Amino acid sequence: MKNFLTMWRNDRRAAILYGIVAVLSMAYLIVLFFEPVPVGPQAFGLSLMARVLLQITVAAPIVLIWFVGIASIAGSLRHAGGVIDPALKTRYRMLGLALGFLVGGLIMGTLIGSVQSYFPGVAGIQRMSTILANYMYVFPPLAGFLSLYQSARAGNGKRPFDQNSVVAGLLAVIVGVLWTGIIFTNTGRQTSSIPGIQPSFFLSDAAIIVSIVIPTVVSWFFGILAALVFSDISISTTNRDHALSRLVSGIWFLIFSYIIILGLLSAGGERLLRLGLWGVLIVIYLFLLVLLAAHWRIASAVHRLTDKDI
Repeated sequence: MKNFLTMWRNDRRAAILYGIVAVLSMAYLIVLFFEPVPVGPQAFGLSLMARVLLQITVAAPIVLIWFVGIASIAGSLRHAGGVIDPALKTRYRMLGLALGFLVGGLIMGTLIGSVQSYFPGVAGIQRMSTILANYMYVFPPLAGFLSLYQSARAGNGKRPFDQNSVVAGLLAVIVGVLWTGIIFTNTGRQTSSIPGIQPSFFLSDAAIIVSIVIPTVVSWFFGILAALVFSDISISTTNRDHALSRLVSGIWFLIFSYIIILGLLSAGGERLLRLGLWGVLIVIYLFLLVLLAAHWRIASAVHRLTDKDI
């Protein structure tokens, strides 16, 4: 409490952000641990104790990621308020905005997915919550990665189509094609024949392409491009061992984490059941580990940034 009051006096914006995430974390934990016990194949035959332990091992890193993400946002905004140069101010502000979109989308997607289990027999709520949860991993990352690119380009003026754009476009399209293959070989993307297992999208194929695939590939393009531009800035500076290298690796981890989670969400319930409990857990823990590493690297970078670095 003493630390929070000190933060309130020194940086009220950061204190408010931490307070909001603390409330949302409590709400998430309450919803998670009091959710109805699942029945059917998605229960994987777990006992109550095993289920609670499993929830703890998933919830703890999720909440930690939220707080580490908020530390990055607060640090970026603090830097923006402490510089005079308009280009640097814009760069820090756009970095904070980008992280805000990414962390906010992650929080909302997690909360929507948690509430979904309270209405197993209500088709309308299941449909709407599934669509909204999927969109939280599409449109906030799109806004976030676009803002990251704008942060990288701040102060450098307009840049023509260059080698970085070609590399980013090729990588985004290649991964996008592979991911699209996962989506359209998922027979349960619109309807599910397995009791208790919800469809992955509840959308027509055209809607999946327009509102899921295209925005996601575009977001990957801007994310990769942002990482490449920041990498160029890092190489051009005299001090090679600085915070920007951490920021670049953090962005790559972020992109990889979203590829993992979107692949998992797109695979379909039938495939996940065939994968088994341990297979699903390995993918989930890999996603959480990569996402935590991403936000940890970015938070470390933000708190080490100086005007000479960026």
